[in-house]
Amino acid sequence: MASPAGGVMISPWIDLAQSGETYTTKEAADPVNTKEAIKQLADNYLNGVSPTVPYASPMYGDLRGLPPIYVMVGEAEIMLSESLTFVTQAALAGADIRFSSWPAMIHNWLCCHSFLEEAKAGILSAGVFMNELYEKQ
Repeated sequence: MASPAGGVMISPWIDLAQSGETYTTKEAADPVNTKEAIKQLADNYLNGVSPTVPYASPMYGDLRGLPPIYVMVGEAEIMLSESLTFVTQAALAGADIRFSSWPAMIHNWLCCHSFLEEAKAGILSAGVFMNELYEKQ
């Protein structure tokens, strides 16, 4: 089976254990998510399964052999620290990992592309990454 050419992760939720410090330090800045709401969503999804199971929380998995990945996260979102941890772990595992943090942006800010210039710029940067992947094939 062929592997994907790459991936783009936008505001990823990849630590259902909510172990990162920004779940506390960014909670007041994040108008979209709260630690309590994320915990409830995780508990409902996991249904008793450990939040550190790699299929539920990829940052706890073996990251060797990943295709190129571009991670984009807003600096005002509570999930910032897990993106930073994932990017570090993937780089140490030898992955071609790219990372952009967007000042003052909230969770999934790209959805605001109709009126937010940073969202338009984010979409364009993801497109540049995908075009690079396409040109390599």
